[in-house]
Amino acid sequence: MNCVKFLLFLELVFYFNNKVFAQGSCLKTYTNISIYGNDLNGVQGTISQCCQLCQQKLGCRAYTWDSFNGGTCWLKSATQPLSKVDPHGSGYSITGILSPSVNETYTLNQTYAAPNFFDTWHFDGWGLTNVTRDVDKQTAQNLGMIGYQNGKVYIGLDHKNVYNTTGRPSIMLQTNYLYNSGLFVLSLDHMPTGPGTWPAFWTAGPNWPNHGEIDILEGVSNMTSNLVTIHVGDNCYEKTNDSMFFTGIWNGDKSKPYFNCYQYAKKSSNQTIIFDIALCGSWVSLFIPGGEAACEEMVNKHPELYTEAYWLINYVKVFCKPNEPCGFYEPKCEFQC
Repeated sequence: MNCVKFLLFLELVFYFNNKVFAQGSCLKTYTNISIYGNDLNGVQGTISQCCQLCQQKLGCRAYTWDSFNGGTCWLKSATQPLSKVDPHGSGYSITGILSPSVNETYTLNQTYAAPNFFDTWHFDGWGLTNVTRDVDKQTAQNLGMIGYQNGKVYIGLDHKNVYNTTGRPSIMLQTNYLYNSGLFVLSLDHMPTGPGTWPAFWTAGPNWPNHGEIDILEGVSNMTSNLVTIHVGDNCYEKTNDSMFFTGIWNGDKSKPYFNCYQYAKKSSNQTIIFDIALCGSWVSLFIPGGEAACEEMVNKHPELYTEAYWLINYVKVFCKPNEPCGFYEPKCEFQC
């Protein structure tokens, strides 16, 4: 699956918020990148004037300059979402970011990585589908489904044994910390693929869907693009654009949501971070000739198809801002509790 652009953007957000600059100074500019929406106002001016105009405007965090009306500095209240599409059709744009204030600066709070990755997550027996048999830590170790490879975290399916109707052993991992805000950076070398697979990196609250679910990285079978979904328990509409990046801010100020689905910002709480590899199910089976029955037969009887059904993770990093709720520890029992 093609998750590189998504990961690169998260790293870019980290860069913007953790470099040390003089208060309100202008960072590097970016050519033919625009900030979609979030306009405070548009002021006629040259590229060289935009930074100063933004510094002088209360609430300005960034600007996009284009040649509209002879040259306009579009002063922005936020640094995202980024887009390669010029909203005014001028054919050329420049975007600049102001350095954040101290209260807006993210700092590293937690790192989930080798060699103690599995000490800070619990194994869950949710089992999202008929043939997804989530197993406990000891079973996963015995079957070679988890471990460390060259300093990276390996999480995969059992790809050695044939099963009848019991389902193929898989894994669902959830953090022992619950989150109410934060910046989450996932770096990985490989994500699961294979017929009937349904891997996801996501978060969920304790009362689904009313406490929210954020599907950050998700796809099925051999899909080559990422499917981002937000579940809030209400009907809502999320405006889309032609940006190459998925962006969003999750913070404690629920009066200023970053998504048009404002219920999401109000209701998402106590989210645990989750890795899993589900198998088949009604949605996934739409991509399998013969449907769900054929998918389940394939999953049970053909382990050789799932040698690539694994995560290989460099790290998950969680960044928090001062004076915002972030993560709190809530230990779970090992399995199906």
